[in-house]
Amino acid sequence: MKKITVLVFLAVFFFSACGGEKKESESETNDSDGDTAESESPDYDEDAQEEELKCTGLSVDWKTFKQVNIIIFEADASLGDPSLDDKLRITFHEDKDGRFGFLPGTYDLGVYPNTNYSSCIECVLLFQDYVEYADPDENSPKGYYKKTFFQKSGTLDIDEDLYQNIAGTISAKFVEVTIDPDTDVSTVVDGGECYEIESGSFDSGLCRPDCTGKVCGSNGCRGTCGSCGDLACSADQTQCAPYECETIDEIGKFTKEYHEFSSFPYSYKADVAGDALGDASSEGLLAINFRKDSSISAGSLNLVSHVGLCDQCIYLYEDRGAEGGKTYFQQSGELVFEEVDEETFDSQGHGSVRLVEYDMEDYVPLSGGKCYEIPNLTWDTFCYPDCSGKICGDDGCGGICGEGCGKDEYCNAEQTECLPYENCTKITLAEEYEYFDYNYDYDTTYTPNTGDPEIEDLFRIDIRIPIPPENLETQYSASEFDLYGSDYGDSDVRILVYEDRGEDGAKTYFQQKGRIAFRTKEDLISHDIEVTATIEDLRLVESEIDSFYSHAVPVVGGSCLELNDTTIGYTIEN
Repeated sequence: MKKITVLVFLAVFFFSACGGEKKESESETNDSDGDTAESESPDYDEDAQEEELKCTGLSVDWKTFKQVNIIIFEADASLGDPSLDDKLRITFHEDKDGRFGFLPGTYDLGVYPNTNYSSCIECVLLFQDYVEYADPDENSPKGYYKKTFFQKSGTLDIDEDLYQNIAGTISAKFVEVTIDPDTDVSTVVDGGECYEIESGSFDSGLCRPDCTGKVCGSNGCRGTCGSCGDLACSADQTQCAPYECETIDEIGKFTKEYHEFSSFPYSYKADVAGDALGDASSEGLLAINFRKDSSISAGSLNLVSHVGLCDQCIYLYEDRGAEGGKTYFQQSGELVFEEVDEETFDSQGHGSVRLVEYDMEDYVPLSGGKCYEIPNLTWDTFCYPDCSGKICGDDGCGGICGEGCGKDEYCNAEQTECLPYENCTKITLAEEYEYFDYNYDYDTTYTPNTGDPEIEDLFRIDIRIPIPPENLETQYSASEFDLYGSDYGDSDVRILVYEDRGEDGAKTYFQQKGRIAFRTKEDLISHDIEVTATIEDLRLVESEIDSFYSHAVPVVGGSCLELNDTTIGYTIEN
């Protein structure tokens, strides 16, 4: 996020998303230069390899061994100045087949590709004597290690579990190196020091299954001690027996939801009345979730009983949000899609499902858990417009009834009459903006405050950037935008107000009419030139944005804001 000082306001920055480096940044290592990477990763000098290294024994506090992120594990070590911190770091990188080294196995640290940091899959580093910078840059490391050591020889033996913890042993020798920050090539320091771990055992919290005396149910490590198939596992995990399920005969109407960044972006959800399951005073919810990139088509679908394998996954939440709430997952069943709109992901159908209580820690059916059956499941997520007796306003499906109202009119609460806009609050923008470069938003406040006087209200201009930028000419036919008649999902320029955002009673306003004009089309994506734009005749009306971020539906009887005409621009403080 950057601060923008307003001369007048607005522009859009071109954002180029670049792929990450192969290695994670070893920003805390020393900054010495190394060699340039060749097609074959460099090994150590052969004569030096033949010599028997006499290394200093290394002390590692294995009790501190922990996972830093998915590929990095660290422990405190003791070498060099005893008053300064030292670390041992085990890092795993992908090989050419996309394999990570923390798969269980035994790995030789002294043979290619593990002979250089630029090519290693199983990589072990030592960092000696951490020193903080006197005046660190906020965008740079706060300090550095005086020396870095990389594996010369040795063996790494790994055990791994489904929680991505590791345990194992290591014996290794380490030589002092420099690592090139651009190529990751490690170069041995002439006359440098050498350290050795003769034998070390580490454990970041490896989960160890326990099935003693058990024939089914969880083994405590996201696995099972045996499957019961369509039967239930007893509470003591010693036998399988038929499920005794309760029946749910009625559920509410299904609605469709969309969550763009979810691995299950589409969901059908329906309320289950409290007297149908659990505590009558708590909510119940049935959800049919569709995995990303899955499709639906007319016909029958048998439900998969494994959480990790289902593309259409049904969950039942009992006493949702309450203490002691339970989660159920499909154990068997069938969905029959009678009518499908593949483009909108709407469908109509029927089916039946058995849902069993699930252990959401280990992702297996809960031993001794409950069971529900829904023998007559029906759903219909299609939206059916309703304009009975209405001449304007929302039709319930993102459209409008009749011909709608004119540019300077709004629909009354009964949707029977168009009335002139009156008493819209006139607002003036503040003189300082914040720029969010990850989604091209430009935010400021305004006066007078229209919500709770203790909470700042937000004025936002959001411009859709052409990707790639060469599409500027085709996406934007002009540098001027008429906002009248625009909707949230199809607007190249979106202007919104968030009143009391995040609080109870918060309101959202969306453009109803107005005009924004940039000096040139290039101003839309460049901040290397002075950018200016004018906003004229802007009106925003209280609206609801649907979960698909397609429609901004005016709230019947809602409030309205009008911006005093202004010329805006900005400068960036880097």
